[in-house]
Amino acid sequence: MNNELFSGEKPLCITNLPVDRIFCVTESPGLNKEYLKAVIDNGVKGVIWRSYGVGDPSQEYLEIFDILKERKIPIIMTTQIKTGSASMDVNEPGILARQHGVIPAYRMSLPIMWCKMAYLFEKGYKYEDFSELMNENLKGELV
Repeated sequence: MNNELFSGEKPLCITNLPVDRIFCVTESPGLNKEYLKAVIDNGVKGVIWRSYGVGDPSQEYLEIFDILKERKIPIIMTTQIKTGSASMDVNEPGILARQHGVIPAYRMSLPIMWCKMAYLFEKGYKYEDFSELMNENLKGELV
C-alpha cells in the first residue's frame, strides 16, 4: 500500500489511541474459550495473541479465530519466546491459524504491535487492510 501517511517525511502522530479495546491474550494451558467469547462480546476492536513456538496456537482456538474473522476484528499472532519470530508458516497449527484469518507478527515486539494496531484504527483503516499493513514497514518499526 503506497500512502503518503506512511512516507518517512512526516513524523508518526497518534492523537487518540483506542488502547482500551485492544486485547492481549497469552495462550496457556486451561485458557477458557468462554472467557475469550465474553471479551469479544464486550466490544474488543483488535486482539494480540501470544502463542507458542513460531506462531503455533492450539487448534482448539480456531473457533475463536473464526468468530473474530466473522466480526472483522483483526488478530495478530506473536510468540511468547523473547527473541522469537511468529511467521506462522512452519508448523501445521500456524498454517491453520493463518487460514482462519490470523495475521503473523513476525519479529514485532508487543508494544510495537499494540501501537501499530491503535494507529491503524485511529487512521480509519478497515479489517481488510490490517493483514497487509501490519507487515508493512510504515515508520521504521520493522527490523
